[in-house]
Amino acid sequence: MNSRNGIFCFRLILSVCFIILLGSLTSATAVSKSNPIADFDGDGKSDVSVFRPADGYWYILKSSGGQSSIKWGLSLDNLVPGDYDGDDKTDIAVFRPANGVWYLQKSTEGFAAQPFGLGNDVPIPNIFVL
Repeated sequence: MNSRNGIFCFRLILSVCFIILLGSLTSATAVSKSNPIADFDGDGKSDVSVFRPADGYWYILKSSGGQSSIKWGLSLDNLVPGDYDGDDKTDIAVFRPANGVWYLQKSTEGFAAQPFGLGNDVPIPNIFVL
C-alpha cells in the first residue's frame, strides 16, 4: 500500500493499481502501472514464461533476447514469482502447501527458504506497492 496526500494505491494481481481517494471509497479508479508483471531480465518489459508441472521447469523467453530454463518447484507448488531482493528483476519462487515454506531463487542473492503460512493458505506475492 502506498499513501501520498490522502491517496491510497493497492497493487493487486496483474499489477493493476487501484486508487482510492479518502472520503470517496465508493468510487475507485483503476490505472495501469508501468512496472511489468514478470520481468526476469530487468529491462522494464514483461517476459514470457511458463512453468511445466510435469518436470518442475520454468521456461523464460526474455524480452531483451535469449531464453533460459531452471528446474524449480514441484507439481503441487503454488507459483509466487516476484522481486524478493529489490533489484527490479522478477525472482523465481514457489510456495509449497505441503510444508508452508516459500522457496526463492533470488536473481542476486541466490537460494532462500522461508517458512510462512499453512497448507491451505493462499500465497500472495507482491501485493503492496512500497
